[in-house]
Amino acid sequence: VVAFSAPAGAPLDAHEIALPYDGEGRRLSVPIVFQHRGRTRETYMMFDTGATYTTLPAEVLRELGVTVPANAPVLTLSTANGPRQAQVVLVDKVWMGDLFLEGVAVTTCEDCASSDSAGLLGLNVSGAFNITIDADRREVVFSRREQFDRHLDVRPYADLSAHFVRYPGGRVELTLDVENLAVRAIGRAEARVSCGGEGWIIDVEGVDAGGTTTVHRRLPEHDRCDGYEVRLERAWW
Repeated sequence: VVAFSAPAGAPLDAHEIALPYDGEGRRLSVPIVFQHRGRTRETYMMFDTGATYTTLPAEVLRELGVTVPANAPVLTLSTANGPRQAQVVLVDKVWMGDLFLEGVAVTTCEDCASSDSAGLLGLNVSGAFNITIDADRREVVFSRREQFDRHLDVRPYADLSAHFVRYPGGRVELTLDVENLAVRAIGRAEARVSCGGEGWIIDVEGVDAGGTTTVHRRLPEHDRCDGYEVRLERAWW
């Protein structure tokens, strides 16, 4: 009988963490810690690269002291049982070992829980890391990316409205209002304005919690189009 032992893991840097996983194939679950207003809850989450948002059932949110307000933002989730509407809440921190993200949007989803996980670990968390699966050691190595914006977490709470005025001669002036519906400030945001095949980035420097920031810009010269589109491109708390 030949004894087998997994090879020694490579040394990890300060921006990396190796978490053990359970499961096989596409159903891998990893231990995650949620923290909110002094309460913590450790649970296994399904590592799902197809999920945009992290999900939790109502029971776990209650244990964390998270209250889902009646006017909470609503997103459409694709679940095993088809599309469903889900409310969004902000959780203070999500920990993977000693690495964490602050201000994480979590959607309520009872159908996303299973017997071996409380919910799905979405791209709004896992996307902050480069990920390597070590099948021999049954570990998932999370390595923090140098650049990662938080638009997925900010987007449900950022209400953008724009007003365009075209003057004689073709000059177009933009007034952009960004309302922050969250309980934490938006540190910086970038909105993309599109017109036909052209587009421009509008920088927004800071929006207080519950506040609105207004930006006035003159757009570069461009051909007329049927209408302008405005969306949140990137953002950071």
